[in-house]
Amino acid sequence: MIYLKELRIWLLVGVALWGIGAAAVYAWVKNPPVIEGVGSAVQYNFTILHHTKDEVKRNIYATLDKKTKNNKPASAVKSVKKINPKHQIVEDRPKTPIAGFEYVGYLERHGRNEAYVINGEEMYVVAQGDALTSRLYVINVQREVLELRYEPQGSVFVLEMSGNGE
Repeated sequence: MIYLKELRIWLLVGVALWGIGAAAVYAWVKNPPVIEGVGSAVQYNFTILHHTKDEVKRNIYATLDKKTKNNKPASAVKSVKKINPKHQIVEDRPKTPIAGFEYVGYLERHGRNEAYVINGEEMYVVAQGDALTSRLYVINVQREVLELRYEPQGSVFVLEMSGNGE
């Protein structure tokens, strides 16, 4: 019997503490505290959680619900402006498959001529027969000139050594 009496006491204490906590939270939401001093502009505002009947709630999907005079849905694009062919925007595309590549170094190592080629921040070390890209292959490596073949058309491009190469 002593055990049940203690259990009831703990149960009453727990319910009382829960009630006090719920009342404190409710009071805090109704009158949020303002932090004074540094950062006095900081204020917790929970009033957005409570809506009054007079308040008009904003519909974030309002643009999707708009109807025209004929009660048909309004299209997202009202009209398409036709572009005069003289004023079309042309993208800046590389003129050749080797645009951006620069031949910067040459090395003879183990009987093999190697070329150092850069493209932006990437550096490639290639020799005859290697692929510089998926379609650009090295035909010949010489001290001053690097010959490349662009595979789909079989076009041959020449990169000259930039600077003095030494």
